[in-house]
Amino acid sequence: MTTLPNVAAIPDLSTDDIRERILGYLSGQGLGQLSHEEMDKIISKFPRLNEKQIIALGHEGNHSEQSTFPYFVCPICFVPLTTLLAEEKTGLAMDSPAYPIEELGITKLAEPFQCNHIFCRRELSFLIKPG
Repeated sequence: MTTLPNVAAIPDLSTDDIRERILGYLSGQGLGQLSHEEMDKIISKFPRLNEKQIIALGHEGNHSEQSTFPYFVCPICFVPLTTLLAEEKTGLAMDSPAYPIEELGITKLAEPFQCNHIFCRRELSFLIKPG
């Protein structure tokens, strides 16, 4: 069940402000919604990691058959990091890559309030900017 915003937690709003927020929420423009510009700004600020940075972070991968986990993958889509790097390199060299440039490659959530995990930029972009 979807719940309405906690109006008591939003002090100093007039009745009209509260009404507008509730109507916005009910029409799919709920509190906390980001504009497309805000989503693009967040995505553009993700660092773009290269192979040397990934190796320095301990994610070089072990491609031997004895390894139980032969390579590191994006924890969302399970694509190997080496594949994502190759896809990024190819995409950057093309005039019209299959995916937008900002969605290619690997990033790390490295801000002090973030988890420091590594993800592919495409999947993380989809989480922020659905559709």
